[in-house]
Amino acid sequence: VLNKPKSITKTSPISKTIVKTKITTGSTDKTLILDIPNPKIKQIIKNSNHPTGNVNITYAVWVKPERKILHGVGMPAMSVIDVGCCSNNARSALLFHSGHYGANVHYIANGNDVRLEPRLIYNIWTHITLTKNRDQLYVYINGDYAGQNIIRSGQNVFETDIYIGNSPQGRELYKGEIKGLKIWNRVLTNNEILAEYTNTTELIANL
Repeated sequence: VLNKPKSITKTSPISKTIVKTKITTGSTDKTLILDIPNPKIKQIIKNSNHPTGNVNITYAVWVKPERKILHGVGMPAMSVIDVGCCSNNARSALLFHSGHYGANVHYIANGNDVRLEPRLIYNIWTHITLTKNRDQLYVYINGDYAGQNIIRSGQNVFETDIYIGNSPQGRELYKGEIKGLKIWNRVLTNNEILAEYTNTTELIANL
């Protein structure tokens, strides 16, 4: 039984929408390295400040996944946030595996793929937050703790490219909608995660 953690302080054949610098909305939080209210599928942020490897990080994003069906593939992958390049040691990704009953949440680092509970319902807006404290992963759904796992991190790489809604190789195209993508280079506390969910519901209020 998992216990809810206490507050933790702690080139490809795809259509390219390239942003050469990080995107922010004027936040005074210097640890917020990416803030895109309306990200585009297949968007690429070049030479971002996102580090990969044995580092602390937080992803927060609104998603409305649709079921993806590929002939001969049982549970095709849909990358939401994919960071790095072609080497698995320099790649980290938050993605879904599209199953019959919903989208299973996965995280990839150093060639390792771990699943995180719970399964997301298709065609429903859901806010997902994933924090990585070294090798410890925590996932939150709509501001509430939902599960955790451990993953071995890869090598430390900085100034990596960020792929939104696809993988660097272009083989894990996301099907659905994405809103309010944010990335911090630290682990948010439970209270901050809940506040982020509450304060961004307006992004999907009329969708």
